[in-house]
Amino acid sequence: MAFLLEASILEDSLDLVDSAVQWIQFVMATLSVIGSSSLIAYAVFQNIQTSPEIRPLFYLSFSDLLLGICWLIEVFVYGTSAANKDIICYNLQAVGQIFYISSFLYTVNYIWCLYKELRMKHNQSRQSTFPLKKKKKKKNLIIGNIIVLPFLPGSIQEEK
Repeated sequence: MAFLLEASILEDSLDLVDSAVQWIQFVMATLSVIGSSSLIAYAVFQNIQTSPEIRPLFYLSFSDLLLGICWLIEVFVYGTSAANKDIICYNLQAVGQIFYISSFLYTVNYIWCLYKELRMKHNQSRQSTFPLKKKKKKKNLIIGNIIVLPFLPGSIQEEK
């Protein structure tokens, strides 16, 4: 008898945990959809989605949008008592994993594009300031020679 009572208490607490997880997933998916759709809408309305700097971010946002929609559908299907709920949830989970991996890979792609762009700008800034440093080195070399040259004839004569 006590075992059945403990099992029912455990089952009730698991229902509370399931409900909490479902709400957390709903809130996170909604925030993901809102954030990614706002980035996509901004890029489309400003007509900047075709620029090479924005394109990786646009693809990343689109992948996140599809992932968030997939999560929202999972939340709504999990909360219902559909006949094929297990199959639907399994397939949604598989599709969600594809979007999750694509989102990760687009993030890596975005980081790589930013790295290449910053490296190129850094190299260009080094090349534009490099001649100035050469001139400064030449200037220091000339000044150093002017200071040392008057003392050279005396040191050469002393050696003979």
